[in-house]
Amino acid sequence: MATLAARRLSEDGLPVEGAYVFASPRVGDRSYADSYDVPLYRFEYQDDIVPHVPFSPSVMAILDSIVEDFYPVIETFFPSLMNYTPGSVEYVHAGQLFFVDWDNDLYSSADFWDFLDTLFEDESPSPWQPMPKPLMDVGRFLNTMGNIKEFLSQGSFEFIKHHHLSGVVDLIGRLIKGR
Repeated sequence: MATLAARRLSEDGLPVEGAYVFASPRVGDRSYADSYDVPLYRFEYQDDIVPHVPFSPSVMAILDSIVEDFYPVIETFFPSLMNYTPGSVEYVHAGQLFFVDWDNDLYSSADFWDFLDTLFEDESPSPWQPMPKPLMDVGRFLNTMGNIKEFLSQGSFEFIKHHHLSGVVDLIGRLIKGR
């Protein structure tokens, strides 16, 4: 809601200087994300499924290839659903991603060339190490799904804890303290 509200308030002429969202789902398509003109900072925790929904265009393309064999049946019996095939759905994130990984280190997404430059520097990477967004997205999704499967196989819902407000409060406290 904060992503949508910040843009709408800005479009209504209110001086929105930025929005900070925590564990936010995708709320628009590529056109929406490209035209988003309010500084938006997205924070995501490891193993939180919410930021992965609706699925990214690459995951939707895979789903589309899986269900395409059923399109003739869908088109015959439910023609209106053909407008909603996975390949026709595109949700992407707007703004800059900050990711809290499995060691509680914070990473930011950045341009791929900036990431390559950091690989060749003599200094150790900082906790704010930029990573290319596609690499971060794929890695996060695969790791999150694997961890959620493991939690569920043990009867645990531990993966939901970071979507709780207390996880956000803890992260904000760490950011304020510079850790």
